[in-house]
Amino acid sequence: MPSNAPFGFRPSRHLRGGVIRNAEYPIATNYSTKIHTGSPVKLLNDGTIALAAAGDRILGIFMGVQYTASDGSPVFKNYWDAPSSPTNPLAQVIDDPDVAYFIQSGGTPTSADVGQLADHVAGTANDFIGQSGAYLNSSTGTGSAAVRILGLAKFPGNSGQYAVLEVQPFEWELAYHGQGTIGI
Repeated sequence: MPSNAPFGFRPSRHLRGGVIRNAEYPIATNYSTKIHTGSPVKLLNDGTIALAAAGDRILGIFMGVQYTASDGSPVFKNYWDAPSSPTNPLAQVIDDPDVAYFIQSGGTPTSADVGQLADHVAGTANDFIGQSGAYLNSSTGTGSAAVRILGLAKFPGNSGQYAVLEVQPFEWELAYHGQGTIGI
């Protein structure tokens, strides 16, 4: 049985057999909220990204950041720790809607959850290793939500409370699932 140790969204596979790639998006230099690897991010009106909350339309999953520190040295980190006076911060984001992810469940998933929609819960991130604490809300439904549950991850002992699920993007900026137009 899995332990209660959320890790955010972790890429599992490309649903169409493609390569999983990061895209670059700017972070506002004065953005003061931490963003950890595996955290969902949203696109803001000015073209920068921010940490996404449950119910937000998600752009993708944060995988790291690069910027120039105030002393002029280049910095590459697996999480945005809201540094003082960074120059040109660029986030690495998986924004491809055809990438599936592993994420821990906040409850006890069953086979009835397959095909259902769910949102994430931010959880408590780990600053020491830069890892997200996001997990999947145990409430599922068929309305609008961030992801569709594909099933239990095929790991030994992965069942019961806190099981890891495989999910695909549903209500994301670049996803199209027959609900209208994509993105802008």
